Amino acid sequence: KFILAYRADPPLSKHDNENKKNKLEKKPLLIIIHEFFGLNQSICDKADALAKDLDCVVIAPDTFRGETSTFIPKCIWLALTTPQDRVNQDLDDVLAWTSNQDGIDTTNKGLAVMGFCYGGGKAIRYTTEMQNNAATVVCYGSPLTNVDALSKLNKPVCGVFGSNDFQFP
Repeated sequence: KFILAYRADPPLSKHDNENKKNKLEKKPLLIIIHEFFGLNQSICDKADALAKDLDCVVIAPDTFRGETSTFIPKCIWLALTTPQDRVNQDLDDVLAWTSNQDGIDTTNKGLAVMGFCYGGGKAIRYTTEMQNNAATVVCYGSPLTNVDALSKLNKPVCGVFGSNDFQFP
């Protein structure tokens, strides 16, 4: 299955070149889910920076299937019409693909999912519904407050929200 996505790799060091030859060390995988603007240059820049800073492979799938916008009503429409089940399948497909790639750790130890705005809500729902052994980072987005769903998570969760933002409880 074809999924449009951006991939960012950490810079190679001498140590990495030796490991690549021997296939000894795998890099952790961070999947980032874009904002309601879609997979744009800003998200690709974040992926590059995170890959470099965290020494991991970052995959940013395009859950809007090639659509981007800066027109807020269209952004809202894209976010509201993209079902969680489809996002979950996209992320599962990304994991299936990366599990067959050399040098990427998709195990419970090396997997995290991060989302911004629209992607934050999708990230926490993906990890509670499909991948409870992944660490989760929610940068805004629709919060999940269902205690039963959250109790399924086996890895850390970090939520980043404004303390005086009226749209979040």
